[in-house]
Amino acid sequence: MSKHPFITLNTTVPEQWIDYNGHMNTRHYADLIYDAHLAFTDTLQLAKEYTDRTQSSKATVETHTLIERELRLNDSIEVHSWVVGFDNKRLHTFHEIYCTNGDYRAAAREFMDVHFNLETRRSTDFPKRAALHLQGIVNQCSHLPRPSGYSGRIALPEK
Repeated sequence: MSKHPFITLNTTVPEQWIDYNGHMNTRHYADLIYDAHLAFTDTLQLAKEYTDRTQSSKATVETHTLIERELRLNDSIEVHSWVVGFDNKRLHTFHEIYCTNGDYRAAAREFMDVHFNLETRRSTDFPKRAALHLQGIVNQCSHLPRPSGYSGRIALPEK
């Protein structure tokens, strides 16, 4: 049994992502996870077909990125994606970059997306069909341990 719900991206760190420090540049962590976030949107059945059919979509309103370990040239990586939760208008997802040849989590990023109507440009409830699908995904993964590090915030330690 898998310990994570969805693998949304598999790739290898190419030379053009490596900076002068000899590791993957920070911007590529964010780009990589955003690509996985888009792939996950398709898995959640909220991508283009959904948008065309409902004239609704989702938009990111908040993110948080945590870089824990460096990735280097030719490291094999995969992104694990989770639905952390949702309510009538919001979707909270979490993505982890794993270095598979080193067997460690290199980074994580969470997203808070809001569901909105493309005509009114205002937030709106998920339709019942979409909410039921999201609930099914949450139920399907309920036996899995929660990933660490979500709902993070940036702050200096209190003295």
